[in-house]
Amino acid sequence: MSDILFVIVIYNIRRDESVAYRTLSELLSAEEMAENVYVHDNTDNNVMLHGAYNAGLREAEKRGKKMIVLLDDDTEVTKEYMEALQNCGREDDVYVPRLVNKKGQQLSPFSYRRDKGPFWRKRRKKLINSDKYVLTAFNSGCMMRCEALRALGGFAEDYPMDYLDFHMFLMFHDKKLKVRLLEVSLKHELSVENYRAGVSKERYMQLLSAEERFSDELGAEAKRIYKQRLVMRLVKWRLSNHPYIKETYQALRNG
Repeated sequence: MSDILFVIVIYNIRRDESVAYRTLSELLSAEEMAENVYVHDNTDNNVMLHGAYNAGLREAEKRGKKMIVLLDDDTEVTKEYMEALQNCGREDDVYVPRLVNKKGQQLSPFSYRRDKGPFWRKRRKKLINSDKYVLTAFNSGCMMRCEALRALGGFAEDYPMDYLDFHMFLMFHDKKLKVRLLEVSLKHELSVENYRAGVSKERYMQLLSAEERFSDELGAEAKRIYKQRLVMRLVKWRLSNHPYIKETYQALRNG
């Protein structure tokens, strides 16, 4: 465990109010917390997650760590997860746990066809990593080799927050880095599951920008499917009088 730096990104809270920090401190000694945990307060740059992750990567390299573990402030760390990290070895470049919501539904990881992108509704049926399929995951809970991240240039500035994880795992896929699935689950909350309560207008506009950029990166077929998703979103939201209809329609026109 001494070769790992846990990076916890917090917003508008003290570090001891973070679920990730609190549950991690229950499993590590005070000395281990000081040596193996880095907390980045991202309150003033809350739409620039890539900067927080890159700061964590630099800190890991400064401390001589081989691996970096990314944790959202509300991710609950468990004994089983820590044992999985301890026992998984270090042969691969990326290690991915399952993330589940409060209902026990798996949020991450999942696979999608590279030509269709994550906008395709059938993306979660198979966990495949091949030329045709991209295995992707949300960042929280993932353990990554610092050397591999640095070779890729760190976390991309083109994706400050939304789709940062999608872009990173696409790079892992295209560079043929080794990704291993951990047989352990962590509880995780996903803010964009609720566009009314969890996402501000500013955040939604950033999400639209990231979606469009990522669909462009994947190609024409993914772009077409993304536009279909926008149409479906509009139809659904018109029925519920959603506040972001205008922004969604504008994204559809502009694309």
